[in-house]
Amino acid sequence: VAVLDNSDGTYTMPFDHKTPGHYVVDVRLNDTPVADGPLDIVIGSEQPFDASAPILDSPFDISVMDTDPFDIAVPLEGTKNKVLFGGSGLKGGKRRDLLRPIYIKLVDHEKQPLPLYGDNVKVVFKPPMIHYKPGVDKPGAVAIAYRPAVGEVNVSVFVNDQKVLDKHVKWESPFDLAPDPKHCLITGYAVDHPVEVGFPTPLTLTTFNKNGQRCQLGNENVQAQVSTPISVETPIVTIKDNEDGTYDLSFTPEVPSDYVLGVSVNDEPLTPVIIHTTPGYLADSAPIDLPIEDTSFPIFDMESDNPPPGHKVKFGGRALKGGKRTLAVYPVYVKVLDLNDDGVSDLPVKVKFTPPVPKTKVRSVKPGVFGVFCWPPDYGTVLVSIAVNGTLVLTEKPVVWGKYEEPTDSFPVAKESNEPLEASTTFDLPFEIKLESQLPFDAAPPHPSDSDSPFTTLFAGSGLKGGKL
Repeated sequence: VAVLDNSDGTYTMPFDHKTPGHYVVDVRLNDTPVADGPLDIVIGSEQPFDASAPILDSPFDISVMDTDPFDIAVPLEGTKNKVLFGGSGLKGGKRRDLLRPIYIKLVDHEKQPLPLYGDNVKVVFKPPMIHYKPGVDKPGAVAIAYRPAVGEVNVSVFVNDQKVLDKHVKWESPFDLAPDPKHCLITGYAVDHPVEVGFPTPLTLTTFNKNGQRCQLGNENVQAQVSTPISVETPIVTIKDNEDGTYDLSFTPEVPSDYVLGVSVNDEPLTPVIIHTTPGYLADSAPIDLPIEDTSFPIFDMESDNPPPGHKVKFGGRALKGGKRTLAVYPVYVKVLDLNDDGVSDLPVKVKFTPPVPKTKVRSVKPGVFGVFCWPPDYGTVLVSIAVNGTLVLTEKPVVWGKYEEPTDSFPVAKESNEPLEASTTFDLPFEIKLESQLPFDAAPPHPSDSDSPFTTLFAGSGLKGGKL
């Protein structure tokens, strides 16, 4: 079996199966068997798989003791006899043993054993389970063992072709996968850093069992609420079950305050988390006019894959590109459209930078187009998030900034030489030079005394002045 590392904590193990039947896959991590292993896989054929067919001879002796609790009694139709059932294979629970037995006994109305043989008994498992031939332990008693898989199995028993039992049995993992609040974790930027008021605050709850093992399943009863020391309406905490043992939590703080987040799992509380807030880095007095789209800038080259229902959202602006910081401030532009591509201006737009950087408030540039300026750092990565009407349409896009350095070799420099310049060392200027009449032509070299020329040559230009390059 080939094992492919997906480099994200998961592994893919494809294998070719050429023959229908049962396959047992033993998976080990660092020489340790994984939970719920080995894995039973049933490969079907073109014909339905007959789960009742005996597939293995029992490699062990099953003893039905007189003290075994035959606690299920079913009348055998058309007779006064009864079929008794017992064994842990009909009980379910933790699948700690590899094999689980089912005991079957035929008795008369006086509870005296009657002859019963393996050929008279047929057992069907749905879904199919690896099982062994029914074997006779003593007169009137038949035993069968099967290897349960985690989940629910339906066990049907036939005696002399008459169905006498149809029972659902639920098997759980041999490991305790119930979350333990003492080991569960709440993580996210807001746990260690102040968050911005008016912007969704995402957090993640990861559940672990009492042994410190991460839970792999969801569907737990997770509740969350926030409270503040000031008299304001507390925001609602949304909870999303990722069905892998993790849960996405989110709430929007509306006023500057400390928020206490309380989370419980199956009615057992976790340690509360205190979320600090900041009013944001706002520079409303900055005398900045945002350019509009008619100037061919910005270019909306990004579109959200999670817009508010019935809308489309596009992004643009240098603050989403990063690079060398050559300017003081950089813009982010957000375009909100309906499904007819008409601009929508009545939905609130918020832009968040993590870590916080100075910024202006979001302003309406033109119908459906919003803009905000920010002062990015000289070096580092800034995560940009955008929310439209409370929906995160862009989540923590990383933007990398580096400080601009003055180039020293942007233009060729001629070295001093007594040799005349070759034509190959000259360059065509990429722009047109216009000589204006008011230019200070303040340099006039003396003419040779023997010159008969009636003309005088004048010179001007900063190239003859020197100074700062």
